[in-house]
Amino acid sequence: AHDEYLADHVPGAVWFDVTSMKGELSDPDAPLPWTWPPLAQIEAAMGRVGVDDGTTVVLVGRSFDGPLGNGTMWCTRAWWTLHHSGVRCAILEGGLERWRSENRPTESGSVSVPAASFTGEDRRANAIADRHDVAAALDAGASCVIDALPESSFTGERVNYARPGHITGAQNIPFPQFITEPTAGFIAADDARAIFDRAGVLDRERVVLY
Repeated sequence: AHDEYLADHVPGAVWFDVTSMKGELSDPDAPLPWTWPPLAQIEAAMGRVGVDDGTTVVLVGRSFDGPLGNGTMWCTRAWWTLHHSGVRCAILEGGLERWRSENRPTESGSVSVPAASFTGEDRRANAIADRHDVAAALDAGASCVIDALPESSFTGERVNYARPGHITGAQNIPFPQFITEPTAGFIAADDARAIFDRAGVLDRERVVLY
């Protein structure tokens, strides 16, 4: 994905590696990839890309980035982690594809910005669940577990991990149905609400997603 960034990006946008298993928002010391990092790591990462306490961050994704998955998926993952670490951030609607379709300017090459100092806030308790939370959600009728991966992964037809299939008791609401391909935009809020309503999610006290 870095080569694509160097070839074409929104002017002034800096490269931020989210997709790598030990990327900017993954704990390098964790036994598993893409594990939520310590707050100090997020603060340092934000500082390296020029974010201080008064900065609003805009995340820019692309619809497709080859074997690394859907760019909007990575953007939302970055938003989720940064938002719950005290970063004011938003996702560019439609991503780079919409930006291009509106004939807005792009540039190539790397972008360097002065380093800054950022002080975050650890809100991970409101953002992530552990295995005990998952077990409790499966046992309690007031909660539910959602598998947001594509249907082929949920059924085990496509093996993305060491064990095919899904967590027993989880229901499948694939994330691609919320994306308006071929841009990296999102469907209307009312349409998203209808999908969740049909799945019986809106009346649950707690929803755990993976």
